[in-house]
Amino acid sequence: MLFNSNYSLDGKENIKEEFQKDDYYIIANVSEDKILDVINHFSVLNKDEKMFLILECPCDEQKEIELNKKIAKKEGKSFDGHILFKLHKDIYYADGLGFEHIIGIINENFDMFRNNGLISFGVGCHESNDEIMIEPYNIVTIFSKQIDQYSEFYKAHDIKECKNIKTAWNLIQASNPGVKTVSNDGNGDIYSFIRKMEKEVGLYLAETREEEC
Repeated sequence: MLFNSNYSLDGKENIKEEFQKDDYYIIANVSEDKILDVINHFSVLNKDEKMFLILECPCDEQKEIELNKKIAKKEGKSFDGHILFKLHKDIYYADGLGFEHIIGIINENFDMFRNNGLISFGVGCHESNDEIMIEPYNIVTIFSKQIDQYSEFYKAHDIKECKNIKTAWNLIQASNPGVKTVSNDGNGDIYSFIRKMEKEVGLYLAETREEEC
C-alpha cells in the first residue's frame, strides 16, 4: 500500500489496502494513488444531489495562542505562548454545491490538500446525508444510513473487503505517536484556500473542536 509521504509511522508497511463495512459506515485503507479516484467516484454516484464540502484543519497559530490563553486563565495557569495545553481544529463547510462545482474544487486543490498531512476533507450530500471523508494516514470513511448501497463501491478500485481492518490508529500509541507534516511545493496553503473559498463559495466555520496534545 502506498502512503502519503507526509505521514510517518513505524509499522505502516504492515497495513493492508482493504475495507470493512459496518452498520452505517465503511472504513478503508486506500493507497495514495487511488484517493482522488475514490472521492470522484463517490461524487459521481451522488451527482443528482446538492453537495457540501467538508474541511477540518488545525487552527492557525494566532488563534491557537488565543485559545490557550483562555484555557490558562480559566485554569489559573501561566502561559508563555510556547507550550500549549490543548490543540484545536476548525471545522468548515460550504453548502449547496452542484456536482461539477464540487468536483472542480476537489480536483483543482487535491495536491494542496494532500501536501498537508494535518487536515481531513470530504464531500457530503444534503438529502441523503451520505458523506465521504479523507483522513490522515490514508484512511477513507464513507458514512450512510443506507450503507449497503456502497457494498460494491471498492470493487472498482481493486480494494478487497476484510472482517477486522487494521488501520494506522491501531499502531499509534505513546511510543509510536506517528508524525504528520506539511510540504510546500508551490500549490498554496490551506489558510489561503479557506480565505478564497469564503469569498467564492461561502465556506464558513461551523465549530472549533478541542483536542488533547
